[in-house]
Amino acid sequence: MTSIRNEEQIRNKASEIKVSPPDASWAKIQTKLANQSKGEKIRFYRKLKTSLNIAASIAIIVAAGSVIYYETQSTDLISRRGTIASWENLDYQVDDYLNIENVRSLSEAYKRVSLQ
Repeated sequence: MTSIRNEEQIRNKASEIKVSPPDASWAKIQTKLANQSKGEKIRFYRKLKTSLNIAASIAIIVAAGSVIYYETQSTDLISRRGTIASWENLDYQVDDYLNIENVRSLSEAYKRVSLQ
């Protein structure tokens, strides 16, 4: 019984004692918490940036691969043996740029202008 009374007295005295930390410690704790939350935000944005860079790289690789694949599958102009399947007939008489007579006269005109 005496031990129970002693325990009760100790509990009563302990409940009456209140210890408060110094005011400077609260300021330190608040600055540490603020710095920790900033660090967490920075880590989050770094992870987000890294994951977006990886996703963009994968998208570029997939797009380039699909373009290469579909471009190699088209056989409209080139047959499988590597020969040209069809040519566009160019009429050099109609187009002034392809007419040899006009090209020669233009060449002579440029020579004359550059000599003066």
